[in-house]
Order: sequence, then C-alpha cells, then structure tokens
Amino acid sequence: MHKLSSILVNFDLKPLNLIKTIYDFSRQEVLLTETELFQLLQSFEDCPPRESLQSSSFQWRNLLFSQVSAGNTTYWYSQQIPIQINSNLSGIANHLAVESSTGKPDILYWRILDFLSPEKLQQLWNYLLTARSQFNPAHNSAGLNNYRQSLFTAPPPEIYSEISEKILGALIPIADELPNSSQEIGEIEMQITAHNDGHYYKIHNDNGSPDTATRFLTYVYYFYRQPKPFTGGELRLYELAIKDGFYVAGDRYQDIEPLHNSLIVFPSHYMHEVLPIRCPSQRFEDSRFTVNGWIRVAID
Repeated sequence: MHKLSSILVNFDLKPLNLIKTIYDFSRQEVLLTETELFQLLQSFEDCPPRESLQSSSFQWRNLLFSQVSAGNTTYWYSQQIPIQINSNLSGIANHLAVESSTGKPDILYWRILDFLSPEKLQQLWNYLLTARSQFNPAHNSAGLNNYRQSLFTAPPPEIYSEISEKILGALIPIADELPNSSQEIGEIEMQITAHNDGHYYKIHNDNGSPDTATRFLTYVYYFYRQPKPFTGGELRLYELAIKDGFYVAGDRYQDIEPLHNSLIVFPSHYMHEVLPIRCPSQRFEDSRFTVNGWIRVAID
C-alpha cells in the first residue's frame, strides 16, 4: 500500500482484491485506476457506461466519483452523498396521499397514487422513447436461467435525483411504520425496467444475499401508455414464512395491480414475484414500465 501524501494525504492505494464493494471503496478513502473502478462498477446491473469515466467527475447512485493525477497516472476516488429523510422534504410529502395495505394483515405495503406530476411524467416518457438502445436483458443475482425476463437500463442523473427526492418525501408520512425506521438511509438504488410480452420474474426477495443484505425497502413506480396496452404484470406479495432459518413464501398472497403513475413500497425481505405479461403488439413502447429499486440502511 503506497501513500500519495503529496496529492491526497487521506487516501491510499489498495489492491482491488482488498475492496469488496463499491461502497467499501467510498468509505475506505482509497484510490483506484480507471480499469479497477470500472471492474467494480460492472458487478452492478445499472453499471454506468465506460464513457462516464472520460470526464473529470460523475455521479452514480448517491456516489460522486472524481479524478486525481499523480505524475502520469490518473486515479479515481469516491465520496458518498448523504441521503436522509428530513424536514426539507415535508412539502413533497404533503402532496402525496399514502394508501396502506389492508385485507391481509401479514402482507404490508404502501401505495401512492398520482406519484409524478403530468410534467415530470412527460419528461420521463420523453427520455424513455429515446433510450430504447440502452435497455439490456435483465439477470438475477443467483445466475439462474428462466427465472426472470425483462429489459432494464440505468436512469440518467436528473431522473435519479428527482425520483429519489420524491421517494424520500413519500416515506415521511409512513416513517413510524417502516422497518428500521430509526436508521439513517444510506443509498437509493434505481433502474428503469420494461416488461413486454411473456416477461415475468419468479418468486424472490430483494435482500437475500450478502451484497443485498442492507436493503430494507423495495419500491416500484409504474407507468405505461394509455389506454393500457398489456394485461397481467401484477405484483404478487406473499405473507412471510420461515423455513430452516430462511424467509420463504407463505401460503397466502396478495396481487397488486400495476396502476399507472403509482408507487408501491414494501419491505425488501418479503417474497414476491411479477406475474407474466401479455402484450399483443410486442412493441417496446407498449411495455409495462417501472422505475424500481431498493433503499438501503446506512453502514457505519
């Protein structure tokens, strides 16, 4: 390990194999080469394009990446942008009517209707219809075949920022009901997903592996053309059961219709699935679209 005291006295060079995740990279105040940084980022589905590293700095999720030069070598360092639920978001919260789940008391979720204004929704559509080539087939962290079919892409920074802020505002009215509500929010992960004809996602939860364990809330924002050009695609949430020390799907479930311009929030450890979609036209613009992701608790 070599200290670059003349450049950044608080930062070190470390071998990549000593840095487990991109968030270790940010918290440990270390430097990486461009190749090493991109290697870390490639482990994420919403990995930013390699071209992002051609600029002197860029933002991805709640991380800010910047360059520093030492002699003829350029290194990258990262800093986390703090995310907290605070009073500055109360104005957003006041405009959102939160509908808590009813009917099955063991299945907890919250739905927010009319989540985006017509202007913001149109901006999202404008981006979407020019970004078709950026969507790639989705995969699952377990690497299983025939378990998930959909397309996804990472949102541009302006969409990430606006929707993150709206989501945080939406959490204020329900903060006391949330799991881990006393902990600081550390990160909001986000992607844009398209489900078209025959697409689905089988039963899973969103924090069942070491690299996803700090996820505590899952959110799904639904939007699509009007009138709705597809059928199916409901979110099926299962009651919790425990088998051999692991969460599994219980016998009861609740199907949640993907209402246009609505947000669903539920605990990330809940087992859930996306039921198959039928889209007769098979056109990309007729897909069931979501901006979806996960909220993590902060790690000291």
